[in-house]
Amino acid sequence: MIIHQAHTTSAGQTTYTFSFAGKNPGYISVADIAVEVRASGQTEFTTLDTSRWSLTGTNQITLTSPISAPADGANNLRIRRIVAKESPYASFPRGSMLDMLNLDRSLIQLVENIQEILDGFLPAGFYFQQNINMNGHKFYNLGDGVDPQDSVNKRQMDALDAELSAWITSVDVKHTTWNDRQDNEIASLQAGIASNGTAAYVPYKFVAKGGETTISPPYIFRTARVQRNGVMQFEIDGAYSISGNVLRWLLLYGRVMLYDARLALAGIQTVLTWLALRKIDLLIRT
Repeated sequence: MIIHQAHTTSAGQTTYTFSFAGKNPGYISVADIAVEVRASGQTEFTTLDTSRWSLTGTNQITLTSPISAPADGANNLRIRRIVAKESPYASFPRGSMLDMLNLDRSLIQLVENIQEILDGFLPAGFYFQQNINMNGHKFYNLGDGVDPQDSVNKRQMDALDAELSAWITSVDVKHTTWNDRQDNEIASLQAGIASNGTAAYVPYKFVAKGGETTISPPYIFRTARVQRNGVMQFEIDGAYSISGNVLRWLLLYGRVMLYDARLALAGIQTVLTWLALRKIDLLIRT
């Protein structure tokens, strides 16, 4: 690099050398350079206070205490030349002679400023004062935006898009489940009302595999009349219980079962029938 030298620090080292293009190192003072460090895993460098280092030669600085090696193994110490931006090397008061010395000093300052910019260092506080037209080109290798007015990169946008898509999918599943439930409830209400407005029956066939303790029909009901193999079952005798639209069998049955349950569906008396067959059918009779 033209105006800076990078190093990887070591816990046993305090002195680091540098070499800059142009200006004779013998004329460099502490005010002419900056010593910067970077935390492991970070990209930004911060400037070390001059109390933490000293200029111990024409081309070296010495730290007051060593800096441990970075975990990422990359360069973490930078020594760079600082060029005056507001104080010119040569002064041109009105009427002064444009001599070789002034031109030489001005040229040196101009060249060093250009070198600094070519190494990627803009003046402190620099910002554009007009819109920038990229003419179809792009910024790339952007870091992640942190502050409210930072730019964001495509990786951040992709992560946000994936999060939003997952949220939309979860909402869609939730609404689909809710809509299916509503469809079943509406269908059961329609099936439970005969054309003359009286209660009708909704036969339901259920395959019993043996050992069932609960059956959850796709209906809302509070009471039931249940038959097993043609024999009436009574809740009061402890054969079953109903809670939360679920029939819970208090007695376990074998594989062959026949249930005829009259369900109170949303206040409408309905009949629900379970048959221990090898298939499940839903038969609506109005």
